[in-house]
Amino acid sequence: MSRAEQDMTPLNVFIALSRYLVPIEQVESFLPEHARWVAQRYAEGRILVSGRQIPARGGATILVGPDRQSVETLFSTDPFVHNGIAEYTVIEFVPSDGDRRSMDFTAFLARQ
Repeated sequence: MSRAEQDMTPLNVFIALSRYLVPIEQVESFLPEHARWVAQRYAEGRILVSGRQIPARGGATILVGPDRQSVETLFSTDPFVHNGIAEYTVIEFVPSDGDRRSMDFTAFLARQ
């Protein structure tokens, strides 16, 4: 897809919840590789916020993308998934407009 086509593609908002499939010690051994992967998604402007769940049984990410399939494909490249450390559930949602969303979130979407 060309950059012009990407600019015309509406972005949808997703919540991706991960669930660890292995003991936390194994999770932590892949954390540096996963952190680099996440940092790249921030650099691309895809992720709004991400972090570990409490208790540490997985993570949560809020991000944008053109459609569910592209987001699921994106997460399949996460080293956690690639190495059998975690799996993701992707939830698409429509953020409320106007007074029912923060100005910071609106600004994030505008940068897309």
